[in-house]
Amino acid sequence: MGRAPFVLLARDRGVPGRGARGGGRQHGSARILLPVGRPVRNDAALPLRHGRGAATDRGGALTSVSEASRAWAPRLLISLAAFWLPLGAAAQSASTSAIRGTVRTADGAAVAGAAVELRLESTGASYGRLTSADGRFALRLLPPGGPYVLTVSGLGFSTVQEADIQLRLGEMLDLDITVQQQAIPLAGLRVELERDAVFRIPQIGPATFVDRNTVSSLPLLSRDLTELSVLSPLVKTSDGGFSIAGQNDRYNAVLIDGSPMKDVFGLTAAGTPGGRAGARLIPLEAVAQYEVLIAPFDTRLSGFTGGVMNAVTRTGTNRWEASGFAYLRNPALTGDLTIPGFTVEPSGVSRDLYGFSLGGPLLRDKLHFFVAGEFEQRGQPPNGFNLGRDNPILTRVSQGTIDSLSIAFGSTYQLDIGDASDYVLERTVGNVFARLDWRINRQHRVSVRHVFAGADDDAVPNRTAFESYELSSNTVDLSSRSYATTLQALSTFGAWSNEAHATVQTVSDASTPRATWPQAEVETHSALGGLGVNRSVRIGSRYSSQADDLKQKTLLLSDVLSAEWGEHTTTFGISAARYSIDQLYLPGSAGYYRFGSIGAVSNNTPLYYERSLLAEGQPSRIAFDVWELAGHVQDELRATDQLTLTYGLRLDVPVLPVRPDENLDVQRLFGKSTNVVPTRQLLFSPRLGFRWQSDGDRITQVRGGMGLFLGRPPLVWLANAYANTGLRNTTLVCDGGPNVDGNGSDNRAPFFDPRAPPTTCVASTPASLRRAVTLFDENFQFPQDIKVSLGVDRQITDRLSASLGFIFSRALNQVFVEDVNIGPAVLDPQHPVYTVGYGGRPNFGTPNAVGYTPTRINPQYAQVLHVTNRSDDYAYSFAAELRGQVTDRIRFEAGYAYARSYDRASLTFSDILSNFGANGVQGHPNRPELAPSRFDRPHKVVLTLSGNPIPGLDGTQLSLLYTGESGLPYSYVYRGDVNGDGYPGFGPAFDRNNDLLYVPELLSEVPLTGLASTALLGSAIATEPCLAAHVGTTMGRNACRAPWRNRLDLRISQTVPVGPADVRIEADLINVLNFLSSDWGLVRETRSTIPVLELHDRDPFTQVLHANWAGGITTSLTEDGEVTGLDPFVNSSPESQWQAQIGLKVTWR
Repeated sequence: MGRAPFVLLARDRGVPGRGARGGGRQHGSARILLPVGRPVRNDAALPLRHGRGAATDRGGALTSVSEASRAWAPRLLISLAAFWLPLGAAAQSASTSAIRGTVRTADGAAVAGAAVELRLESTGASYGRLTSADGRFALRLLPPGGPYVLTVSGLGFSTVQEADIQLRLGEMLDLDITVQQQAIPLAGLRVELERDAVFRIPQIGPATFVDRNTVSSLPLLSRDLTELSVLSPLVKTSDGGFSIAGQNDRYNAVLIDGSPMKDVFGLTAAGTPGGRAGARLIPLEAVAQYEVLIAPFDTRLSGFTGGVMNAVTRTGTNRWEASGFAYLRNPALTGDLTIPGFTVEPSGVSRDLYGFSLGGPLLRDKLHFFVAGEFEQRGQPPNGFNLGRDNPILTRVSQGTIDSLSIAFGSTYQLDIGDASDYVLERTVGNVFARLDWRINRQHRVSVRHVFAGADDDAVPNRTAFESYELSSNTVDLSSRSYATTLQALSTFGAWSNEAHATVQTVSDASTPRATWPQAEVETHSALGGLGVNRSVRIGSRYSSQADDLKQKTLLLSDVLSAEWGEHTTTFGISAARYSIDQLYLPGSAGYYRFGSIGAVSNNTPLYYERSLLAEGQPSRIAFDVWELAGHVQDELRATDQLTLTYGLRLDVPVLPVRPDENLDVQRLFGKSTNVVPTRQLLFSPRLGFRWQSDGDRITQVRGGMGLFLGRPPLVWLANAYANTGLRNTTLVCDGGPNVDGNGSDNRAPFFDPRAPPTTCVASTPASLRRAVTLFDENFQFPQDIKVSLGVDRQITDRLSASLGFIFSRALNQVFVEDVNIGPAVLDPQHPVYTVGYGGRPNFGTPNAVGYTPTRINPQYAQVLHVTNRSDDYAYSFAAELRGQVTDRIRFEAGYAYARSYDRASLTFSDILSNFGANGVQGHPNRPELAPSRFDRPHKVVLTLSGNPIPGLDGTQLSLLYTGESGLPYSYVYRGDVNGDGYPGFGPAFDRNNDLLYVPELLSEVPLTGLASTALLGSAIATEPCLAAHVGTTMGRNACRAPWRNRLDLRISQTVPVGPADVRIEADLINVLNFLSSDWGLVRETRSTIPVLELHDRDPFTQVLHANWAGGITTSLTEDGEVTGLDPFVNSSPESQWQAQIGLKVTWR
């Protein structure tokens, strides 16, 4: 009689009450008996146990599950000593998966020397181990996906197999294999591996996992990989970026196959290279799996206080496969845009996207390749209200006014001011991804990946109801080119495994103004429907882009090693990164003029002029390097069969080898150094997590953790310290009024000269030159948060599971900015200068004709911005998720999150000056109030529904995606400097309005210039609930909120086999709600700060400061067309319109 076969004990607590037939139930696991020589598939009724006791967070260990009776406390004390090891490691990395287990006899004795082999059928790659003396085995660094075939054999025992195993990204599959005394025939036995990811993957913090089927089936109009993040209820869209759990959208980590692929300079909130020009990270066709990790307690991961977005890419296989696809959208497939009072037919909306993929074997079972590309050309009109298309009441400027302005500049200076109407903005995007995988032997494999991302984009002019109306000459052409190559080597050495990464990346970004002559801002007056309306019009070279070019080079090296010992898996690793920055940024280098009227343009009598001047001998570009050195150590202890502990320590050391220039005057006057940067600091991040799973018919999982997370500030903020030392450049400010006679002897504005902008005022004086300084505190540290997470997961039925989670985050070191050159505050309740109509706020300046002149501690300098840390910011969130099957053919996922975040400054800009100057304040700008963050969006609901709804038609796919979330918060402010703090001011601060609005109880409190302004303010207070709620007070920052957003998207696809190819026809309907009703699905956007009143002049006798209406104007929806004040929102285009898209994809296999 021969030996009995192996029995696979699949630890899957999520299979309530399902023991193995004939084998009974075993405490803590489902016993699955495998007959001799019979392959057992995974698509049958018995789900396989995953991740039992595996609490490793995205890294985890590879060892067998301990027995519940074993003592674990002594081993915990032993492993704590491992923190002092000089290295650290991971079992399955941020781009791989793993399988581990034990082989025992029926009576529990370990079986040594059994051969365990895993074969990936698609590539022929095999991975194998012999079991150790205690019967353990572990297969690490496995490519996610499948199908895999697991084979277990031993001398004298029959061979058994487990087929069609699919591994998810980061999964640790736990198996027990037991020798039985005899084979028990179980014909047709199949084991299902389709377990909910929350039980399969040892993730401690909240996470969202997206597989390839979901990636390809969701209706993603942009085909932007990062938009998959919206599937998490804890991820909110915010100003073009993604805020995770209420954190700053610039504080996220972006990974491709576990390697960082982020725009570390941080020009935009998107966080991806080329995001300013609309570039995409990689082609969506190249994505195999995607995950969003929120508070991952894995010491390998750093560079974030928000979350981690990680994509794993597709690989070539032994089967040749190619695809080609195209998508089309045009005005006929776009709905009308609803504007207050009327609708607008779509025009200029177009999109043509095409792409391909190709993969296969160069050497079967050894060498495979995969390549994919996507290319897009799109057009759309400027967002907001456009002259010639929309009611002039909304644009607040008439066509006649623009015609007069065009004649003034054309006849006097021979300049074309550009287009004021509804013209087409174009964007071109291209992506190419290529990957080569070489399996050297069973122990070693190498992957090489290359990514190209390019984009050219027309910047959007301001056409909202607020600030200046911008013509096409004031826009810029944005371009970006990014190249990244990554080498990944994975090796196993018995009980050890190693993963090494090397990445080289170059990114070039440029912003080229449409005009080459100075920016000009002209105050205009239009008669609209019997109402006189003022609005400034902006033309010429955009101030912030007059010299704007950036080049980045990145080198990343990392090595991670893992090892097993007893009930422990210890991971340790090191990494080094070098970021080289080369930037040209001189805003205002071509000049900026302000005219009081169109007549002043014709007479060449500007009110104001400024220009940034590079000091003699100073370089136009700044260049510096940032090194990041890191080491980490982590240990996983399987304390019992049910409880796993993970604890580790990470050390990050930023190094800036080149310091900014020292300004001795600043050191002498302010006692602070300009050559201080955060370098050579030892920044520790300890983390502790646990994961507990219950026994019983329905699995319950409890997971939680606490730890420190280090974020990397955008390097553009550090660049400000190199650029703004007070030595490199000065700003010429000519604010003495118009040069009427041409022979002034003060700092009056010079004549407008578009071809040779002046370098002095009418008569150069020392007061005309202003210097701004940005410096860092000697104790400044990178942002660091402490996070606490707790979650509960429950398998409710075989088809339904639920999760509840809580996260609290508190800043230990948050970036904080203060102006140390602001003079002392003055507050005299009896003095009308400070009290009449403006809320009695403290004042930091002296009265002038149109507001206040800042009183500086030292008048040699303007803003002296001191960057330091504070620890007041905090955020918390509660989330609930439900996942399951509606029927055998349709799956759903639903989630809701309630999240709040509070800060003293939301830091949404790429320069320090704007981050300080645009931060709304009630009192002292250096002591802003703790208020809701710009990233505070309390509620979000997300629902997906997908599957094959029609029996018998498996080729028909349907997918629905609904998201609903609170609107963005915003503030009402004055346009002009009400408190004398210097904002708005010169340079990049020229349009940063930070004085929060006082809402009067009586309109007579506010010294307005005319009846129209009084009527419009009264209308606004009466019709805007947020203003009405703050009557008699100065409003708080972000006290108001935009309306709730609803969006429902649909995709229907039909796949038809045609010979050797599958032809899939896709139809996407974006914004289904708007398709059903023009009043539904509207995206109501607004700016973060909205000016309501604008400072106009000061009474020379009473010194009372007068103001004009500066807010938006609209007409009522009634037939009388009554003019009302302040509709702060714009229906975003094309987001507020339904859009259909037709696609065709052909796949050859």
